[in-house]
Amino acid sequence: MSHQAYLARVENVIRATVTFQQEVTLQEDTELYTLGIDSLSTINVLLALAADYQIELENFISEIDGLKTVGDLCALAAKFSAAAQPAAPANIKFFSQQALHYEYGLDGIRTFPWEKVNTPIGSGYCIVRPFSETLPHINQPDDEDELFVGIQGQALVVIDGQEYPFTQGDQVFIPRGSHHYVRNNSDESFHFFTVWWNQAGARAYLAQEEKAQ
Repeated sequence: MSHQAYLARVENVIRATVTFQQEVTLQEDTELYTLGIDSLSTINVLLALAADYQIELENFISEIDGLKTVGDLCALAAKFSAAAQPAAPANIKFFSQQALHYEYGLDGIRTFPWEKVNTPIGSGYCIVRPFSETLPHINQPDDEDELFVGIQGQALVVIDGQEYPFTQGDQVFIPRGSHHYVRNNSDESFHFFTVWWNQAGARAYLAQEEKAQ
């Protein structure tokens, strides 16, 4: 936002908060005292300006003593504006077909581990191709449990020879030591999300948390 835009916004707040005896042209170098703005009026202007930007004035208390001109208010308005902006997401992974990696008989993207994110779990987004099935296996290490969450399509989860229908929103727990795979008998891809965890991952997570503290 330009300085002129800040000046216009500050001027609107001042004129809505302070009554002038005559028409006054506000410039950035206009001294607040010449406008009849005393300490109490300054607080009222700041409260109105903070409400305009939808921020908490108490976060800027240290800035109040240095306010002498309209330009000072404009500079503070710029800080209000910056504080009012939503913080950019620290981490986002956008889905891309090109990022898919074929393993375990499916196309997938590992979501955890994630650089600079400490977590006790591993996870991934999985797509099973039409008329195919994932690699039958038993999770390793042998204390690893897993959870499947259906996202799109229809398939069967086969656990120790038992078939279970699996579709959008369904959750399937894969106990440690279980022989399992997903079979897609349809002509459309089946999407699901998987999360797994074990003692080693939990210990690594706790160790990293203690180190951070």
